Amino acid sequence: MINEQIRCPDESRLAASETALHSPVQEHHIDFLLEEEFSCNPDFLGFFVDAAKKRFGRFGAEIADDNMLQPCLDWNCKAVRSVTTEKGETDVLVIYHSQQKPYRIAILVENKIRAEFQRNQAARYRQRGTSGKSSQWDCYWTCLVCPEKYAPDNMGFDTRVSLEKLAEFFAGEDARSIFKRRVMQQALKHFASSGPQIKDEPMTRFRAFYAEQAAAFFSEGEVIWPKARDAWWGDSWFNFKEGGIPKAAEIVHKAPAGFVDLAFPNRSKGALERALAKCQQTFGIRAEQTGKSASFRLDVAPISDFSNPIAARATILAAFQRVRDLLAFYKLNRELVDTELASERDQQR
Repeated sequence: MINEQIRCPDESRLAASETALHSPVQEHHIDFLLEEEFSCNPDFLGFFVDAAKKRFGRFGAEIADDNMLQPCLDWNCKAVRSVTTEKGETDVLVIYHSQQKPYRIAILVENKIRAEFQRNQAARYRQRGTSGKSSQWDCYWTCLVCPEKYAPDNMGFDTRVSLEKLAEFFAGEDARSIFKRRVMQQALKHFASSGPQIKDEPMTRFRAFYAEQAAAFFSEGEVIWPKARDAWWGDSWFNFKEGGIPKAAEIVHKAPAGFVDLAFPNRSKGALERALAKCQQTFGIRAEQTGKSASFRLDVAPISDFSNPIAARATILAAFQRVRDLLAFYKLNRELVDTELASERDQQR
């Protein structure tokens, strides 16, 4: 009789029970998981940095090249969760040593599942990164961790690592890997069930105004300009396609920074510099390395306030002229540019 009372349920009932029961996953659960992995697992830091490299470059003035990001071989990494200063809270702060100077590198991680962005959130992360330089670290980069479909770009952070990518790290079949992979999957399921919480109305209105001005400025077939759409806070890059440039290339108006770039993916700025050196006129264009892309760049006044598009109209029109100038420059020097890009591609094979 006693044995009957303490008999375990059969395996099928137990499996069904486990399938039905899962702890709810909030953003702070991901914070705990990241803190543990950064603090205890040297392989995780390398995996995270490699994943971050693929999205790096949008605001990466702090990082000169990929080698600066690379962790040193001797394990030395510290992670602290929920670090609060007078400039706000960092979800996870990671400090590690790189393979080349400057040695002390900080990662300031913002984690999102579906919560909306706070006003100037990415900018305040950068302020905290700058305030810690010299005293706590030599260099820093900011990173958004979120579902792949949470945002169209890095949202003002230096780079972005998706939860889908992080789940790949926990591919093992041991109990801990299964548990952590399940946490990631639950977070993604939570996001998929309702999506992000809210669009940014001022930025949405700004993009509609921007599209309206582009339609009036450019002639039909001259270039494909960004159309009006719902937008997030910080969704302040405007992409132009076609207009005679290669299919893989694009012109990007980086409104907060004040740059208009003709970007060629997976190329180095050296190839563009060699092309510029052979051009009779460069019209003030310079070559820049922009993450994994190389870009011809022209300056325009930056836009910091997206709540008043009419006040920014003159700058928007000036950016449109820079777009037109880059198109004209490429058409005039197409053979020179394409030859240098092709030569670099052949050397990489």
